[in-house]
Formats: sequence, structure tokens, C-alpha cells
Amino acid sequence: MPYGAQPNRTEAKPWSWRGAVLALSLAFAVPALAEWPDGLGLGGSVSRISSNDDLKGVAYGLDGSYVWENLAIPVWVSAGARGLPHETNPIGLVYGEAGIWLGVNLGMGYAYKTGQTTGSRRLLQGFLGVPVPVGIDARGNPGIYVEPFLRPLMTLEGKDIRYEVGLLIKYSRIRTVGRDW
Repeated sequence: MPYGAQPNRTEAKPWSWRGAVLALSLAFAVPALAEWPDGLGLGGSVSRISSNDDLKGVAYGLDGSYVWENLAIPVWVSAGARGLPHETNPIGLVYGEAGIWLGVNLGMGYAYKTGQTTGSRRLLQGFLGVPVPVGIDARGNPGIYVEPFLRPLMTLEGKDIRYEVGLLIKYSRIRTVGRDW
């Protein structure tokens, strides 16, 4: 594109929807695996990050998690990546989180920002999610979960708080949601 020319905003950008298609495909294709291990989860997300810097906009993500359900309070760990496909400067976030299930998922984690970016690359993040079972697996247990979430993000210095609001769709063989306490 020549210097100073403006991109055609009506032109479809194939990369802008690929992440969502991949995440949703994984979330709904995985239940076909009859031997999926208990406690292991895999899914995708779509979210919106509000911020005053370059870390803002729609993000697409992939997430893997493991839940230890046999403890007094179920504990989970999660790792994944999210991408913000900006036209001129795509940004990625690679993260790890850990948390507990208390009727809702509560967690804390660390994220590293990749790409040509301004500000701090290292972020602390919280997590608050409400998993809702929407499908069953081959054994008749809840298997597909839709989880609306809020993820506050801030620099390690405690400045520049951002908020991510989104929807995670995950396949997991856990029985924590809906269990009797």
C-alpha cells in the first residue's frame, strides 16, 4: 500500500475471524474423543479488552486447563494465549493462571505481552468466571461449558489497570459445576 493511502475498511479481513472459528471448532469437536482424561479442559475464547494503550480491542484465545476435584475445594491451573489482531500491530498475550472453584472460578495469573507494543510487557491478571454446562460428553457428564468472565489486568507496578470481558467455551470432563457441597 502506498505511503499515506488508507486501507479499504469494507474489505473482509480473513485473519479477523480465523481465531474465533478455530476456537469454536475445537470447543465443539473435542467431545468426539471418548477417552478424554478427567479434569483436563480445552477451549477457546473471544473477549474485549478496554485500555488507554495498545492493549485494547477484540481478542481471540485458546485455553487449556486442569482441575483437581478431589480436594476440599477444587483447584485449577490454566495456560493459554490470546491475540489482538490489530491491522498494523498484532499483539499477543501468553499467560498462566491458578485458582479455586467456590461456585464461581476465582483466580490470579501472569501474562506476557508480545509484539511491537508500548508500556510494560509483564502483567498481573485476575479471573472471575461463571461456568455454565451446556452439553454432555460420551459418559453423560457435563462436557461443554460456556463461561462468561471478567479478567482485570495491570502492570507489575500496579498502574494501567485494564479490563477484559469475554466468553470462554470449553470442553472438560469435570463434575465440579453443579455438585453438592
